Amino acid sequence: MSNVKPDNFSVSDWMDKARISIMRHPTWVAFSRLLACGTTTFDDKIPTACTDGWNTRFNPAFVAGLTLPELRFVVIHEAMHVAFQHLWVWRHLWEKDPQLANIAADMFINTSMVLEDAGAGFLTMPALGVQPDPQYTGMSVGQIFDAMSKQGQGQGQGQGQGFDDHDWEGASEKHVPQEVREERAVQVGVALRQGDIFKARCKIGTGNASPIFEQLTSTVDWMEVLRTFLTENCRGHDESAWRRPNRRYLSQDMYMPGSEGCGAPEMVVGVDTSGSCMSSAVMSRFITELAAMIETVHPSRVHVISWDTRVTNHQIFEEGEFSMPAVKPRGGGGTNGACLFDYLRAKQISPGVVLQLTDGDVGSWGRSDWPTLWAVTGRMTAPFGVTLHLNA
Repeated sequence: MSNVKPDNFSVSDWMDKARISIMRHPTWVAFSRLLACGTTTFDDKIPTACTDGWNTRFNPAFVAGLTLPELRFVVIHEAMHVAFQHLWVWRHLWEKDPQLANIAADMFINTSMVLEDAGAGFLTMPALGVQPDPQYTGMSVGQIFDAMSKQGQGQGQGQGQGFDDHDWEGASEKHVPQEVREERAVQVGVALRQGDIFKARCKIGTGNASPIFEQLTSTVDWMEVLRTFLTENCRGHDESAWRRPNRRYLSQDMYMPGSEGCGAPEMVVGVDTSGSCMSSAVMSRFITELAAMIETVHPSRVHVISWDTRVTNHQIFEEGEFSMPAVKPRGGGGTNGACLFDYLRAKQISPGVVLQLTDGDVGSWGRSDWPTLWAVTGRMTAPFGVTLHLNA
């Protein structure tokens, strides 16, 4: 059959054909369960396509004018926004520069998809939209955003140059309560695991895992993300610290605050002690690297709080005391990610930042009143804050 929509096909028929072919493909079948997340509707009031990170709308005329490979590309593109939870994880970038955040998210997806298709022709990038650029291969959305910002791009208020709109407002906590985000994050995780099973059945004996799916579990430069998170959330509390950079890091081309610190009154490091989370080498490395960054960021106090279904240990380190050997996690029971935040509220601890170290199987994610970074050894992505996936 031709790749152009037949006259006897409705727009709905054309969309179904694209989705069914994706579900039958040995690689893209991994996204088959994601296509069932949220709702898919047709809306002639939007120019092309639009997602709020969960639900997707398509302009019927836009869909009808796409070839089958182009429609597959657009459908998977929207599914990837859901898979990577872009409109939740990278909201802080959108608040800085809406246009550049849109472009960075689309560049991440489009570059990855074109690389994965590798000229096979199953997918075709539409003529409109953020065209793939190989220089951004392997970068996270945040890294692309930073690179483009340094090049002077962005500073606009529009949707960017994509073929779809991103409904950041519709994805906001005002419209999507935290408990709904938690539920959706769980559903995404389940969908990805089911997709992996289907993909494994199709790929038995046919080669290695595809790069785009490895990105769902691989890490970016997590030390850079951690560094950026700490400094961004401390900036402004003590400007003099930034006017006087730490000379120790200048030789490494790293601009970090001076010894006066960033003025963050306290920092909380939550440690998930369930399962094998803290036994992994990567978590030990994370604590070691964190200790060096704490020396630079210089908070007045660091709380290290172990938790499983409840808080099991609370260590307090005053200035200069934090170190890997001194951290003594305790626990080993079930998991309730909400217990740390409930504990902080109950004890009236108000940190500048909260870092949560976990395998991602947290039960309830809870609700944080503070800037929060989740350092996760598994593949789950938190429904709020910044998620940093770690590996060895």
